[in-house]
Amino acid sequence: MPTGGHPHVYAYDLVDGRYELAVDSAEELIVEKPFDIRLRVRDTAP
Repeated sequence: MPTGGHPHVYAYDLVDGRYELAVDSAEELIVEKPFDIRLRVRDTAP
């Protein structure tokens, strides 16, 4: 784990099918609790 005890966060690249850092090493994204990133049905329906 990096300094501070927080895990690194990775983003999945759907085009190339590989994992990359979601933020650069100068900044950190800290998530303290689980969150739901699913879109609501009305956001995806025409």
